[in-house]
Amino acid sequence: MNLTTDQIAFLGLIITFFGVIATFAAVCVAILQIKENAKIQRAIFLKDLYMQFHTDTEVSEAFYLIEYGNFKYEQDKFHGSKQEKSIDRLLTLIDIICEMYDQDFFSDREFKYFKYQIKRVMDNYEIQNYLSFLSDFCQGDIPKIFPSFERYRQKQSKH
Repeated sequence: MNLTTDQIAFLGLIITFFGVIATFAAVCVAILQIKENAKIQRAIFLKDLYMQFHTDTEVSEAFYLIEYGNFKYEQDKFHGSKQEKSIDRLLTLIDIICEMYDQDFFSDREFKYFKYQIKRVMDNYEIQNYLSFLSDFCQGDIPKIFPSFERYRQKQSKH
């Protein structure tokens, strides 16, 4: 069977067409896999961040001090203490979460998992005293400490 040049060209077009279709299908499958993997990684990240409230000993101890009303901010005893480091670690975690929320990294739905802990810390009178001290301390060229948490607190106080 002898094929003409036109027939060979037509067969080449058909093979190319199916090749393009196969490539397109492979790209679509790859995109779906990437999206699914990103979704899974995001879920793992959010779970790990949430679990840090419970698995990080310093963070959980600091949170439970606040939660049960056992945290007392006494300036002369607090600064330089182990408790200050734990409270600062908790506040740093909350500050990071608030910054991520502020930059729309979390949806409102995702952020709700952190709201209870943040609200308990934010509403604690002793924490408010400590944050007030830090605000007074960070004047002039000294950068603000926990700025995202502070912005979140200010937004919440307006509601």
